[in-house]
Amino acid sequence: MTTAPPPSASGFLINLVAGLCYVAAMLGVRFLDPEMPIINVAMICLAAGILPIILGEFLILKVHRRPRAALLPPSPPDRQRIKTKTIGYMVALGGALVVHLIWAQLFFSFFEPFLVFLPILLAVLGIGGWLYIDYTDPRLAEPNDSLYHFGLFARGRWRECDMTAVRKCVLSVALRVFFMPIMYVYMAMFLSAVLTQDPMEAAQAMTEITDISTLSQIGIFKVLLIAYLIFCAMDVLFATIGYLMVFRPMDSDIRSIEPTFVGWISCIICYSPFWEMIFLKYVLFNFYHNPAWYVWFENNTTLLTIWGILVIGAMLLESGTTMTFGARFSNLTYRGLISAGPFRLTKHPQYIAKLMNRFLFYVPFLAVGGLMDVAHQFALFFLLCFIYYLRARTEENHLSRFPEYVEYAQWVDKHGLFRFMGRIHQGLGFDPARAQAGKLFPSLSKPPAA
Repeated sequence: MTTAPPPSASGFLINLVAGLCYVAAMLGVRFLDPEMPIINVAMICLAAGILPIILGEFLILKVHRRPRAALLPPSPPDRQRIKTKTIGYMVALGGALVVHLIWAQLFFSFFEPFLVFLPILLAVLGIGGWLYIDYTDPRLAEPNDSLYHFGLFARGRWRECDMTAVRKCVLSVALRVFFMPIMYVYMAMFLSAVLTQDPMEAAQAMTEITDISTLSQIGIFKVLLIAYLIFCAMDVLFATIGYLMVFRPMDSDIRSIEPTFVGWISCIICYSPFWEMIFLKYVLFNFYHNPAWYVWFENNTTLLTIWGILVIGAMLLESGTTMTFGARFSNLTYRGLISAGPFRLTKHPQYIAKLMNRFLFYVPFLAVGGLMDVAHQFALFFLLCFIYYLRARTEENHLSRFPEYVEYAQWVDKHGLFRFMGRIHQGLGFDPARAQAGKLFPSLSKPPAA
């Protein structure tokens, strides 16, 4: 076993610079023009994060020279194929627009920030997509890709298209149609809470607290809350970047999509509107409405500060993990191995950070209803853990189709933060055969590791 994991597809230091540029841009906007509309702030922050990634990926990592991303010298353009791809692209873009408009009608109050951004995004994608197809198609080693087959399908030439490729294209578009607006709206909400509104309003919205007069007098709490919201915005900003930057010449295209129903369901239920309409309303309501940490500790400034730093640390790890993906963040997909930063410690640092964040934020061992309420809170927290367990397990099973991920997972099993788990029992360690077979639960009948 090597002393280092397989190389990461994304550069951690490059993404860290992008994260610092985002913070600098946001604070610069706050200083220069506190009244700037959030749509403009969000676009500036996006640009501040994207530009260092593009420069670092091409100039330092030289991703365009990687074998699977490299473009060949141009061959004579096949205008029929380019036309077919362009038709497929425009049909997909039109379908995405229709879905967004229907979605917005159903949940207008939530998606309103994205609707302001949508015309700009459509103009960029419409013109940029056409230019991208025209430039890359004559330079691809395998130009008959999934977009080409979807174009054939859109043109009614069904006998000529590969339905597996069509399915991949449809799922790829569906992923971005679903997730990108959500991430953008969350980013706008957090930026708005930091820059244009009193962050105390965000504190009131995140818990059942009705009287914030005491907390509003504690200066350290405001600092902690603003830091927390800044990292929340960074988390979804890098997620938005990931859904925007799906390009073959950057080696950031989608290589594979989660194939199982369990994987898809356990993921999408964690996002709006399903999360709010189903789980928060009917399943986890009591857990998420338990008084937050700053309510329990509002009368003890020292404890408030210590616990607040722990909460911020969990949120920093969560957003830092998303940042580590750079241009390659995307739920339910494989876009290249990520083995840098927090991923050197564990295969699922983001899920661990999310659960730490929720545990520290809602403090389940403190509950207003006594011991039975505490037991109920922990039961709900374990249910939340189980949802993320399913996400982690289906993700491992999916990615284990790729040899570099198996090598990485085995390295983490030997050198990671939780390497002791496999020593306690072999069934708790990474098992490529089990993962490739698609099993969701470890076999506990194996003998302990030697």
